[in-house]
Amino acid sequence: MIKIKFTNRLNQSGLSLVEVVASIVILSIILLSFFTMLVQSAKTTKTSEEIIDATYIAQTEIEELYAYSAKNPFPIGNFEANIFPNFHFIKSKNENGIEEYYYEKQESAYIILKVTPKTIASTNLTRVLIQIYDKKNGTMKAQMENTLEWGT
Repeated sequence: MIKIKFTNRLNQSGLSLVEVVASIVILSIILLSFFTMLVQSAKTTKTSEEIIDATYIAQTEIEELYAYSAKNPFPIGNFEANIFPNFHFIKSKNENGIEEYYYEKQESAYIILKVTPKTIASTNLTRVLIQIYDKKNGTMKAQMENTLEWGT
């Protein structure tokens, strides 16, 4: 004779609908935080790349001007034609009345070079400031400053 045993189904353990929904909500919150972190990381990486590129451009311009200044005396009179004849220079005066020279170069950014000629006749020192601006929104991405001693 075969005996069939029936068990009480009320004692069986399993997942209820509330437990499944709660686990889905918790998992969604965790995944959303990871997704937000990845998006923010991508934005930070892009901004860092732009700043590094702008700094490289500024460094290159400073090195070109340094190479010229080491071999040549400070050009008096037609400064813009002697150093960078291929760029359009704008001559202006700052708040102290000292002449400064600006130029804009079209690449991935706008480059503004400010060269303040020597203010003391006995020195060969000149202040050079290069600023790199973003083409899209006009914000400054990098700035580099140096003091150059001109050759004799």
